[in-house]
Amino acid sequence: MSKLIDKGKGRRVLMKTGEGDPAAISAAPTLDHRPPLPVEVPRPRQVEDPQGPLSPEEQDRLKACEAAIHRLKQAFVAAGRALQAIRDEGLYRDPYPSFEAYLRARWDMSRAQAYRLIDAWSLAEKLSPTGDISQRQVRALVPLAKAHGEGAAVAVYQTAVEIDPAKVTGDLLEDVVAILPRDRWDEQQATARVRAYLQGEYHPEPDEPTPADEFTAHAKVIRRSLQQATGVHLADVARTNPADLQALAADLRTYLAEIESALGASDS
Repeated sequence: MSKLIDKGKGRRVLMKTGEGDPAAISAAPTLDHRPPLPVEVPRPRQVEDPQGPLSPEEQDRLKACEAAIHRLKQAFVAAGRALQAIRDEGLYRDPYPSFEAYLRARWDMSRAQAYRLIDAWSLAEKLSPTGDISQRQVRALVPLAKAHGEGAAVAVYQTAVEIDPAKVTGDLLEDVVAILPRDRWDEQQATARVRAYLQGEYHPEPDEPTPADEFTAHAKVIRRSLQQATGVHLADVARTNPADLQALAADLRTYLAEIESALGASDS
């Protein structure tokens, strides 16, 4: 049997109980997902022309208000984890026929909203084990995590926080993700680009061409070359260099067949 023992500083340790001395077998940061009770949050009051430093009583009110907001930031992690457990374990099945039906009937929640929370919670825990991150910030990094793994998103977020944590908003993270190559991931190059961008030293460089870009460029060259080639008198070429012209015609037929085959496959 085991129980959680409060070790202070936001950590709880799972301890074995029974005969002998307790032994810690795991530790994890504590996230306070408990929603704040209304009585715990100060009721707003009218204050005429508030000025000067905060009084001790005002400081206590500020701490109580910020604690409520902080738990709201953490709550989406708990909600996403809970929704995934309900979905993956089929806990909705009595009496609902589907996960989507359960969402609508039980929580008046859309499928898209639920899946945003499911996509975000695991990444949020890796980005900020203490839960001090907003859903908006996490959502900005989800596309990067899906494309290149959660480690890529963590590297970008940590780099941004190192530069200026106060400016790391969801909008800023979206901008940062937008300047990174979509088709490849190199952590050293990516974090260097993020640092340069946040320090105002980033100068966009053309990304390496994709295979499709290279084909398009070659196709333009081929068109220009054929236009120039057909501008000469082909009868003279056929008479003087028939083998070369026959080889070119055969090659072109082969290439055209491959192009037609690719087009047919894309239509199917």
